[in-house]
Amino acid sequence: MTPFALRALPPTRLISAWISRASAVRPALRGALLTLAMLHGAAAGASDALAPPDVDLFAEVQYARADLRQFDQDSRAEGYRLRGGIWFNSLERHGVEVALEGALSQFVRDTRDSEFTRDPTPQEIAAPPGGIGTLEDVDVRAQDRLDISGFEIGGRLMHEKIVYIRGGLLAYRTKTRNNSVLTYNGSTGSVTVQPVAATDSLSGTGTYAGLGINVALVQDISLVLDVTRYRIESENVDSFAAGLHLRF
Repeated sequence: MTPFALRALPPTRLISAWISRASAVRPALRGALLTLAMLHGAAAGASDALAPPDVDLFAEVQYARADLRQFDQDSRAEGYRLRGGIWFNSLERHGVEVALEGALSQFVRDTRDSEFTRDPTPQEIAAPPGGIGTLEDVDVRAQDRLDISGFEIGGRLMHEKIVYIRGGLLAYRTKTRNNSVLTYNGSTGSVTVQPVAATDSLSGTGTYAGLGINVALVQDISLVLDVTRYRIESENVDSFAAGLHLRF
């Protein structure tokens, strides 16, 4: 019944019509209120379910040495490790903790200078620099640089906050650079030239696995010692590292 039809009714019938309409609306209003109450309860439950996870963050700074003899380096090439990750406290079972870790590893950044004299190559003999007569030998002053670094991502298990194992994937890069100054010595003179520097870079992925010891110093600060075997360019690279572990 429209509002205009209601106005045409006598007062008594008008009152009866409004009462009937109010009675019809009441169940709908009641249902809406019940729905709102249920939604509020669900939201409160979801809020409890989305409570912050029980985790600790950690950071490590380590001094490291790696055996890089297969890359014509020393067996104690010096580098560093910068690690960080998350301990999942809620996953601890029987004294074993679980962590996700990531790291920047600098295995070596080495520069070597050398000087020596060599015989000329057949190409140099065939086309020697002008003005020096017959080419006799070549003096070489060389600088060679090797840079090996990588990014780690993996996991860690630690038992009773003392002994831990770690492993995962390594994305590495090896980069070499050679700068040289050549002095061509001939029968009537000498000339010095500097060729364009020769560079080479190789990227790849490998794996790593290690074993370590965590020694508590003060609350949330520990001394960590670990040995790790990396796989770089199909070669095994063994590394020893020592540093500090901060948990917060």
